[in-house]
Amino acid sequence: MSSSEQSLKDKVFSSSPAQLILLLMDAAVEALATADGKYCAAAYDEAIPFIDKARQITEELHRSVKPDVGELSVNMQTVYTSINVQLDKAVMQKDVSALENALRMMSELRDTWKTISR
Repeated sequence: MSSSEQSLKDKVFSSSPAQLILLLMDAAVEALATADGKYCAAAYDEAIPFIDKARQITEELHRSVKPDVGELSVNMQTVYTSINVQLDKAVMQKDVSALENALRMMSELRDTWKTISR
């Protein structure tokens, strides 16, 4: 195991649930930013693994929403679904604006989560 893998493992095992969600959101934003750079360079095929990573993270975050929280859980599920709709559009239509919308939504969500989880 490399030192960066060990560092990540240590970070995951020592994080609170709120910090784990933030780690996932950070990873999704990073993957989407990388994919956006690839799309802007018309390297669509190279962007797909990064879009897939962001989609997997978004789907996991969606599944982690507790339905008994009420309106907040419905809103969170709607945001995660909207991000995935944008990712689908980005892939199917090679639409950089859809990818940028997904990146913007995830970035805003991450920034909000970071603020409220302090």
